[in-house]
Amino acid sequence: MYEDLRQYLAVLDERGLLSYVDKPVERDWEIAAVCRVNFQSVPPAQRTALMFRNITGSRIPLAAGVLGGSERIYATALETTVDRTLEKWTNGIQTPIAPLRVESGPCHENVLTGPEADVCLFPHPTWTVGQDAGPYMTCPCVVSRDPETGVGNVGTYRLQVKGPNRLGMMAMARQGISHHIRKNEAAGRDTEVAIVVGADPIFGLVSVSSFPVGTDEMAMAGGIRGGAIPVVDCQTVGLQAPASAEIVIEGRVLNGVREQEGPFGEYSGYMGEAGQNYVVEVSAVTFRNDPVYQVFVSQMPPSESSCIRRLGRSMTVYKHLRHTLGLPVTDVHFSESSGSGPFLV
Repeated sequence: MYEDLRQYLAVLDERGLLSYVDKPVERDWEIAAVCRVNFQSVPPAQRTALMFRNITGSRIPLAAGVLGGSERIYATALETTVDRTLEKWTNGIQTPIAPLRVESGPCHENVLTGPEADVCLFPHPTWTVGQDAGPYMTCPCVVSRDPETGVGNVGTYRLQVKGPNRLGMMAMARQGISHHIRKNEAAGRDTEVAIVVGADPIFGLVSVSSFPVGTDEMAMAGGIRGGAIPVVDCQTVGLQAPASAEIVIEGRVLNGVREQEGPFGEYSGYMGEAGQNYVVEVSAVTFRNDPVYQVFVSQMPPSESSCIRRLGRSMTVYKHLRHTLGLPVTDVHFSESSGSGPFLV
């Protein structure tokens, strides 16, 4: 099993599935343009993930397409082959393994709290220049906890970078963190979050997958990877985050506070609406030495997002139809043309 994102990137590199972009790139135009060309012009069998190592104004490299650049990349993240991804996923979620708390980890090599906690240290791109409301984090794995049951949740939601210690977050009413926020707000409390960027690849795949409300996604990730995810206590919130994560942003979803967030170019290829959405106040930023900033390429199918959604959703529906309901289904396929949402074969 992979210990962290770096070990996984080394495997991608060894297999010819990672390309390096060393020419200078401007984060708000050229990163998005290169990523889009990579997905729209390069056949999936030849497509690689990308590592931008020379971003204007930043010394931090940016990794894109490392989980869903292609079916082969997705299978590599699961440590299996393309024809066995369903088996690996299905067997894993049937045997969850709870996370393992450890005393320390690389994610705390650098700890910034209070006024020093600045999320703008990292190269967040503006993906749809002239239309997005600003720079966005597209690959955040947001950890939260149900205040009644204590069960944790990990989900990926769009996060607008509004300032050094302020983020805007949109989460649908049915998504895990929204249930936690509603319960906390009913009691007049903020909702603690730990935003993880750049962790074990299976942690990221689980974060963007749909599980029933009340499922412990960290345990699901442990089952799929075949071993517990080592986690450490956060610095300013009562949560745990993967010990080997590249970046962890701690904070609170403010009770009863809503601010304008969006618009944002969404996975379907259309602009997602703006609205009055949640606000995260950042209390700490921790990161490894020489961190790698990870993003999802998501704004126009085919994309990393549509590939991950297609494979993950197809496997989930196939398992339900074939194994739970016992129907004579031989295959399930979501069409990437819609962002792997409305059209199912």
